[in-house]
Amino acid sequence: AGEQEEKWRFQAEILRAECNFLRMEREVALRKLDCHRGQMEAALKTAVETLASGRKKIDGSGEVGVAAALEEGIEDLEEMMQELRVEKESGRRAMSGMRELRRSHGRNFDRQASSLRRRLEKMPPADAEPIIKDIREIARPVSPPLPPPAERSDGDDHVPSANLSD
Repeated sequence: AGEQEEKWRFQAEILRAECNFLRMEREVALRKLDCHRGQMEAALKTAVETLASGRKKIDGSGEVGVAAALEEGIEDLEEMMQELRVEKESGRRAMSGMRELRRSHGRNFDRQASSLRRRLEKMPPADAEPIIKDIREIARPVSPPLPPPAERSDGDDHVPSANLSD
């Protein structure tokens, strides 16, 4: 009974560590998303300014149809910018609401997650790419070494065919 309980505790500890690791991965993804939202917002703002400038030039020439189309495009872009701002604010609330991860010195996942958290706190929000590479390396399953190829006897008439699979 004690051995069974120890197995369950070990399993629970592994699952807890993996959960903490996934939370870290989520936080990195949210920061990257926030960075991309900022870039998209800047691009939309530039597009609105360009369209507004074009509208002012067209207003002087008196072309009503083109000016109306530009006005509609400007309104669409402003709506997109507003949606991005709302998403950005809701993302910040979600990130600030996350609980602090507990640290266990006995498990490898916990050490890696803790190390990632420290690096994540030190870096500016726009530079999440190196951390994502680290997460992918850590998350990659370790495959057992492949057994050596079977030795062939000299009497084999079988000609090995080329392996066409990738």
